[in-house]
Amino acid sequence: MTFLRVVFYHIYNSYYKDGYFTNDIPHLTAYGITALSLSCFITTVAATCNYVFTVSRPSVALCLSFILPSLFLFFILFLYKRRYEEVYIIR
Repeated sequence: MTFLRVVFYHIYNSYYKDGYFTNDIPHLTAYGITALSLSCFITTVAATCNYVFTVSRPSVALCLSFILPSLFLFFILFLYKRRYEEVYIIR
């Protein structure tokens, strides 16, 4: 979890220049980059395991069953009830 907070913090902080944010919604941009890349990584690992064990390509439903819950999980970890402010203030 600490690793995710550090990555989120650095992406969020990259939009802070000269006392102002250069992006109107840096928390959403940081969420998009962090959550999508980690969700794709989780799905890739699941698809690889599926291929190793069943020697077939994973279905779209299987891929979506990994992507959507992980996006929701990262939403709760970073955006729900403005948790991005906690991540940013802690560092």
